[in-house]
Amino acid sequence: MCLLGYLDDVLKNLDKLNSLVSEQTGSACQQFIYDSKRFLLNFKQIVEETALQLYASALVFSPNECTVKKASQTLRPQCIEKLRLSVESTWGPLLQTIENQIGCAFENLVEFSPDGLSIATIFPRGVALRNTATGTLQEILELDAYMHASSFAFASNGKMLAITQVYLIGEWSHGISLWDLSTGIGVRHYTFDQAHTDKITQVAFSPDGERLASSSQDTTVRLRTINPPRLLETLEGHTESVLSAAFSPGGHTLSSASRDGTGTIAFSPDSRTLATASLIREGPLRLWDLDSGELKHTLTGLGSYVGSIAFSPDGQFVLSGSHGGKITMWDTSSGTKKFTIKQLDDVSSISLSPSGTILASISSQRSMNLWDMSLCGSQQDNEDERTDLKELVISPNQNFVASKTGPKITLWDSLTGKSLHSLLGYVEYDNLVFSSDSQVIAAWCEEGLRIWPTSTGELMRVFEFDWEEVLSTLSADGTQMASGFERNITKVLDFASNERLGTIRRDDKAAMLAFSPNKKLLAASQGEGISVWDNISRTLLFTVQPWPTFYRHINSLAFSPDSKLIASCCPETLGEHLRLSIWDTASVNELYASADHCEWTSFPMEHQLRFTDDRNLQTKTRSYTIDHDKEDGPMHVFQNDSDINVSLKWVDSLHKCSPTLHKFALSYY
Repeated sequence: MCLLGYLDDVLKNLDKLNSLVSEQTGSACQQFIYDSKRFLLNFKQIVEETALQLYASALVFSPNECTVKKASQTLRPQCIEKLRLSVESTWGPLLQTIENQIGCAFENLVEFSPDGLSIATIFPRGVALRNTATGTLQEILELDAYMHASSFAFASNGKMLAITQVYLIGEWSHGISLWDLSTGIGVRHYTFDQAHTDKITQVAFSPDGERLASSSQDTTVRLRTINPPRLLETLEGHTESVLSAAFSPGGHTLSSASRDGTGTIAFSPDSRTLATASLIREGPLRLWDLDSGELKHTLTGLGSYVGSIAFSPDGQFVLSGSHGGKITMWDTSSGTKKFTIKQLDDVSSISLSPSGTILASISSQRSMNLWDMSLCGSQQDNEDERTDLKELVISPNQNFVASKTGPKITLWDSLTGKSLHSLLGYVEYDNLVFSSDSQVIAAWCEEGLRIWPTSTGELMRVFEFDWEEVLSTLSADGTQMASGFERNITKVLDFASNERLGTIRRDDKAAMLAFSPNKKLLAASQGEGISVWDNISRTLLFTVQPWPTFYRHINSLAFSPDSKLIASCCPETLGEHLRLSIWDTASVNELYASADHCEWTSFPMEHQLRFTDDRNLQTKTRSYTIDHDKEDGPMHVFQNDSDINVSLKWVDSLHKCSPTLHKFALSYY
């Protein structure tokens, strides 16, 4: 309990102690200090939120050789010790996973400050600066209302930061704001209004900090001076969106990458090598000798297209982050692979600290990982099941969790983390979905649709389809399935008769589908509205558009058990609020609308909204009670005081750093 509120101070003091014993390499004292810091960083969330879980969770799941664990052996609960859980023997390369601390998820960019003391990440309303050593949020550079940040870059001296922004009201405008960091507190210095005519994809300072280059979807690269702030030149020649621009370390060359060719570029620190990667899936990473202009190496086996490239400070190694979940380090001289880190989800961005000792990566699930580069090679090409985990889905009754790893689907007990059934196959599965009563689970594969009962896990039947399915939902009793396809068509299938009951043609690609419990209605979110069809005649009954333009597309739909109400959830474009709407399916009246503050997590969106009965509704983090006794009377919706769904936190945590499902089942119960 003494750590509460003082964790950052403790971590800083541990660094000071480590500097005092730095000459005692390999000593017991130095090892204990190292283990203490790794222990606190790895379990930082538990320390800050549920400190007593240090005994029942953190100590239990620390590596067996951790000196903190050995010294605290008598404090660990004996009932858990008897389980003989499998844990690592030593600390791995993952130092820390940093989750959202400011009400908005991480976006797709991370960068170390030039002095290496801070890590900057972008979020919808601006840029957040965090302490590299502790991961603690230091400062938020927040844009004005209705502005959305899309990219940023540090000047080489670290005294200025540029943020690209979109103004979301009226005719969208695309600008660049310059922030002065020299005083230690970010102050807006100047704004280039109407910097481009379309979204700005990237900005880059010249090495001397006097010029700023910006790339845009308007197919141009624009070069500006900082002092005085003015447009210097507009560079044209690309035929499609320009995705990135980069200065050579000497500042004499500016390179750009576009959708009409190379998608990602990076110069080595000595300006002698240029790394390029295309947007082609499974495309290679190419290293070019800039002195001769010749291709040095073509590096393959990246898993998917490369979205981010980073060189080591000495230029001897290059790292690639791919959308296949791989971070790979290559020797620039020989072209040989040194190691591969495999994440659970796609890698959106990577950045290497100026010292080359810490690697930061942003995942597609919007969390940030910090890696110890000295330990990355020790777990090269780790192929255990959790690194291949591609999808997690929780059943509507929250009793089951289904995980997909290649040709294997595993059904887990959500309370204990125990594996219940393994649904094996010889093909890759996609798009797992539970029936509303959680009695059936379905998955798509190349041959069609496979159905299993959750009680036995035995294959019940297979349905063949000839079009690519993109989303699906099961009726409450598990007898019907609606599937959306790329061609704006929804097909309804009856499991009992093995027949297709009908086809619905939509105006737009659906984001979510939902049956009413009585199977008479079928709802789909598409574009900026909800369309509801008669599931018997396949005729469109009504369409509603519940959200202003600054809300994103819907991420959840749910009918009440009596099928009289339909509720929808929609996140705000700026990412800070979640709009909840409730509609009467008979009168098509919006009975309730509210925008509540939301905390974004890495958990998949499916079943984030559900009715527990006719009077109670749950989002992922809130619960509501509905008072609507009279059919013609007003509806009152009360938000309950306590948050809900604590039972699902261990599944959220699986995306972050969990070696086993069982680990976080114990951590939160």
